[in-house]
Amino acid sequence: MGEAVGLATQRNPRRPYLSEMLAMARWRKPTAYNYDLRYPVVMIAAKLDQIDESAVEGLLFNAVSESKTLEYKSVLPGLSDAEKKEFLADVSALANTRGGDLVYGIAEDKGVPTDIPGVVILDPDRDTTRIESLINSGIRPRIRYETKLIRRAAKDPVFLIRVQHSWNGPHRVEYAGHNKFYARKFNVQIRDGRR
Repeated sequence: MGEAVGLATQRNPRRPYLSEMLAMARWRKPTAYNYDLRYPVVMIAAKLDQIDESAVEGLLFNAVSESKTLEYKSVLPGLSDAEKKEFLADVSALANTRGGDLVYGIAEDKGVPTDIPGVVILDPDRDTTRIESLINSGIRPRIRYETKLIRRAAKDPVFLIRVQHSWNGPHRVEYAGHNKFYARKFNVQIRDGRR
């Protein structure tokens, strides 16, 4: 199982190619996060504390497209109710499906990253707390997740939310009179039985 990781040693190990990332995803030991190996788990193939600027740039360099477990967003959710509901729908859909990474600060076209502008964050602690409290208060039952602000040299940071697959679901969005369940199906989100 460790052989797939060794593929990157001939090149820059901090920037694996797409085929290597897919190989790492396919040959993982079955866990609660990737329990069905018939479908590769394509998300950032590293522990959260090991994800740095080079891992994020590898997504762009290797043209890693969005999947059932990976989604790109260019900006953090704003303060309007509509933006908050959309954010909570994305997070709960990941938890209800297979878990995965929600990466803010990456521009995409048809699911393929085109640029990494980063997100404008004036107060990292305040914005992280705002996002976490929104998740904690807007999704029932609560989900397990982690957040990380990935700082980049002389550039705006990237904000990552890693949502764990939940065995305590389904989870619903309960926010401002909104009470719905969401799930992901490949690159399409299923909302109330409709695409």
